[in-house]
Amino acid sequence: MDFLIIQLLNGLASASSLFLVAAGLSIIFGVTRIVNFAHGSFYMLGAYLAVSLTGWLGGATSALGFWLGLLLAALAVGVLGALIEVVLLRRIYQALELFQLLATFGVVLIIGQLVIMIWGPEDLFGPRAPAGLALYAHKHDHAHDLSGEVLTVPVEHAQAEGSDPGRPDVDAR
Repeated sequence: MDFLIIQLLNGLASASSLFLVAAGLSIIFGVTRIVNFAHGSFYMLGAYLAVSLTGWLGGATSALGFWLGLLLAALAVGVLGALIEVVLLRRIYQALELFQLLATFGVVLIIGQLVIMIWGPEDLFGPRAPAGLALYAHKHDHAHDLSGEVLTVPVEHAQAEGSDPGRPDVDAR
């Protein structure tokens, strides 16, 4: 049962990321009438930059370094996006959608290859979000973390008390 819950949560996390990218594509096309396939690559570049910057700023040990790294990565990708907008996209506003698609797909290929050249083809794992958003429930004597950091605390607490984590009121036999 735990395996199914973990798979469900992983699926929801992946779906939310895909939703953000798809919503971005829809909003960009709806507002600017530019078929911009490159915004997903900017999302990827922001993730790689965030991993690098949080590691460089000590995000694994410092909450300030973690959030500052995320903020700087978002700002850097925003500046790069504005640069691509000025240099490339403004020139093709009146062009056919197929040409816009081709130009932004070229940006996708360039960013993808730059990411592979800089960070390599292997997966990167960044530090976890600091538990600075935890709320402590004194009634139940465990922490609920809004950022997903301390989700295992109730289960660990129940196991330490010798009860079944699925049913905390029933003692283990």
